[in-house]
This record gives sequence, C-alpha cells and structure tokens, in this order.
Amino acid sequence: MNLQNQEQEMRRRREEQRRAGQRRNGKKTRRAGRKRKVLPLFMLAVLLVGAVIVLAYTVLFPVRTVTVEGNMRYSEEEIVAAAGITPGENLLRIDPDKVSRRVRDACPYISHVKLGRKLPDKAVITVTEAGAYYAFYQQGEYVLTNADFEWIETARDTGDGIAVYGLEVTPKTVAKPVTFNDAERYAALQQLGQAMQAAEVTGITQLDLTDLEHVRMRYQDRHEWQLGSLQNIEYKLRFGMEISSREGDTGIVNLAGLSSGKNGYFKSEVLGEFVTLVTPTDVPDPS
Repeated sequence: MNLQNQEQEMRRRREEQRRAGQRRNGKKTRRAGRKRKVLPLFMLAVLLVGAVIVLAYTVLFPVRTVTVEGNMRYSEEEIVAAAGITPGENLLRIDPDKVSRRVRDACPYISHVKLGRKLPDKAVITVTEAGAYYAFYQQGEYVLTNADFEWIETARDTGDGIAVYGLEVTPKTVAKPVTFNDAERYAALQQLGQAMQAAEVTGITQLDLTDLEHVRMRYQDRHEWQLGSLQNIEYKLRFGMEISSREGDTGIVNLAGLSSGKNGYFKSEVLGEFVTLVTPTDVPDPS
C-alpha cells in the first residue's frame, strides 16, 4: 500500500512539474510574441522622429522675418545687414556665435548679442549697447575701448570713457583687443580697474599713469586724487570716495600718504589742466 502511494505521489509531482514547465514556456512564447510586435512599432517611431528632425533642419522653419531689440545707436537695418541672416535660411541652423561675431565686428558699440528664435519663421536679435570705458590719449586723438580693452574707434574726444594718459596703445582690428606699448603700465591699469570695481568707485573721468609712483585721477572733474604708488590702492580709492562725497569745492585729495600710515587730506583749490595735451597742430608734419 505504501509503495502504491509513493508511485502515485511521484506521478502527481511529475505532472505538476510538466504543467509548470508548460506554463513557463507559454509565458516565454507570449513575451517573445509581444517583443516581435513591439519591435517594428519602435523602429517605425524612430524613423518618424528622424524624418521630423531632418525636415525641421532642412525644409521646415525658413526665416521670413528678422527683428532687432535693444538698439539705440545703430538702426535695425544696420544690425540685420551685419548679422548676415539670409531670407529662407533654416531658422534652426543659424549659428548664434557667428551672428554675434558679425554684428559686434560691424557695430563695435554693441557689447552683447543674443539670437532668439520664434517658430515657425522669425529670428529676433537682442543687442546690448555700451559706450567707451577707456579713452587712451595719443597725439591729439583718443583710442576708445570697452572694459575688455577691445577697440571701438579712434575719435577726437573721450566719449563716455575714462581718459587715460601715459599709456599708449596700438589698435589693429575693431572689436578686438588693442596692443599695449608698455607692459608695466598696462599691469598698473589692470590693477587699478580691479581695485575700482572692488571699491565700487564711479565718477572717474581722467587717469594719469605717466609716473607710477605718482598716479593721479580726476573725480567728476572737480577733485584730483593724488594716489602716489599703487600700494594699498583699494583702501586709497575707498578713502578718496569718502572725502569727495563730503567736499563740495574743487581741490586736491591727497591719498599718497596712506601707504605709510599717514592720513589723507583735502585741499581746496582751483584745478588747472590735468595734463598738457598735444594737439594735432603740435604734431610735426612728416613731410
């Protein structure tokens, strides 16, 4: 009796194992079938997406309108012409860096260019204009640059820039950095610029770097700051702003002694010419 029971139990287990195997095989077959159905659909979706992308960058979205925002000095027509965007050109394939470079090369008073796209057919050029930051004086003219020393133009006056004396530059290409003819004074100018930014100094109109042991600045054309050397320069600039903010008369703000522990002081007097300028008539005729 026990033997029969054991045989029956073994047959039952084998049957359960066979059925379990069939169920597993059925599931695998169903999964494989689903995969075979899904794969063509996935490939079709990939092909459709690829086709849409190709069309978007070739046939679709041709440029029909180009507008300009933020311009004051330059006309919209000048900026659009400089950007070089061709009507019918694909909107998505326009290179923003190339547009920026073209506009800045043609319009040096523009400091920043941003290209926007409004689908389906509109390009928007947003510009930021900036006046001259420095005006380097040499032989009756001023070489105007931005804060990054990129050449804007050469003019007979300073524009809005800080007139810099004692440091000559050589401009080569508009919207590209000028070449400095004196490395030591160039380094001094960089140091001063960084200190002015850190001390939040504004209102400087003239700067004389002729003698680096006796650097001078004009504040609002009413105070002459005598800085001495550039030692402890940020503190000197802050001290100069403090004095000039409370002194209404024209005069001299002597800050040179602050390097050696002495106090700065203000002396009221009528200011003369900051530097002796060479006018065009003073320049020898090469002939």
